[in-house]
Amino acid sequence: MGMQPQNQEAKLHAAIANQRMKNYPGAIALFQTAISLDPGNPLLYKRMGECYRDMGDMISARAAFQKYLQMEPDASDKAEIERYL
Repeated sequence: MGMQPQNQEAKLHAAIANQRMKNYPGAIALFQTAISLDPGNPLLYKRMGECYRDMGDMISARAAFQKYLQMEPDASDKAEIERYL
């Protein structure tokens, strides 16, 4: 990320690493930056929703999951995501 600060893929991988380490605020910040670089990537909204959900912020999780399903109406995990709406 240091060499290419505008690289959306680097932000995504760093965000996923933070999510796995349960550093949800850090992951969310990185997902938000990645979204600003690539707003058309539905995976970013899904992963950010998962972070919010795991933090217990269901209002923000719901908003992120709604955006994900809006962008991916035929997602294979639609039924699972709809449980949080």
